[in-house]
Amino acid sequence: MKKRFLSLLLLGSVAITGCSSTTNVETESNITSIEESSSEVPTTTESSVEITETTTVETTTVTETTMDPTVYSLEGMSAEEIYAECEMIIDTVMNSPGKTVDEYYDSFKATSQDKDFPNFSFSRAPIDCICGISSRRGLILQSDDTVAFEETWDTPLWVWVTVNLSINDYEKATETYDLLSATYKVSKSTQEDDYWESYAENPQGPFCFLSMKNTGDAYEIEYTYLSI
Repeated sequence: MKKRFLSLLLLGSVAITGCSSTTNVETESNITSIEESSSEVPTTTESSVEITETTTVETTTVTETTMDPTVYSLEGMSAEEIYAECEMIIDTVMNSPGKTVDEYYDSFKATSQDKDFPNFSFSRAPIDCICGISSRRGLILQSDDTVAFEETWDTPLWVWVTVNLSINDYEKATETYDLLSATYKVSKSTQEDDYWESYAENPQGPFCFLSMKNTGDAYEIEYTYLSI
């Protein structure tokens, strides 16, 4: 009876041991599976997004203002530059003999409104400008349409050239006036609020070679050069 009890005990022990071994194997298997699963690094899929940049180009329209060709502009010039322009005009007129009449009228920066030889007439504008150039005497147009000095046995050579200017600014106008007045030795001068004038001497007596008047919108200067 004892032997049978021991046998049963041994069988039970083997059964328990067997179950324990099976359980350990399954647990190790599960742990290994978990470790392998956790060691796998998830793969991140990178997606490329294309960004389109839109550049806006602003178009600027430039409007060019064309100056009237019959306007002899002095815009932006200082008093000294205006004085130099007057001297250049005088020199151009005095050097005109030998030119054709067309060359004579093409000698300046603006186009005369009419060709009343030897005079020039320019359009008035709301800017500083030259309004006209005239020669009282001294130039003639010969039969071959070339310019010459007027010269006879009876009279000496007299060349009168007058330049008419319009200047908006009072200070610039008076500075220009002072520069032009130094051309001759002034024998008499008058300076009132609205009218200035200066006289010089010539063999026939005093003559007004420079004047300035206020027209309300501008100051008009008339300068006369006399060559004997």
